[in-house]
Amino acid sequence: MNLEEKLSEARKAPSSFTEEEKSRIRAFRESLAKPGVTQNVPGKGDPMPPFTLPDHNGKAVSLANILKKGPFGLVFYRGSW
Repeated sequence: MNLEEKLSEARKAPSSFTEEEKSRIRAFRESLAKPGVTQNVPGKGDPMPPFTLPDHNGKAVSLANILKKGPFGLVFYRGSW
């Protein structure tokens, strides 16, 4: 089964979210649509705020420690596929 077929099947399946979870998801979506939501988002070339994230092995890695070694690129992977 290819990705498109899997997505089609997933769309047909009944949701496993509770009504409360669905309500929270709707509220979050609406908050993203409000004007000014991206006001504090760093733009291309702007310095990043300090943060710590897990690496591919689950080990915490801080921006400060990475920058000690030089410039870096941050990549986000969506989902497990």
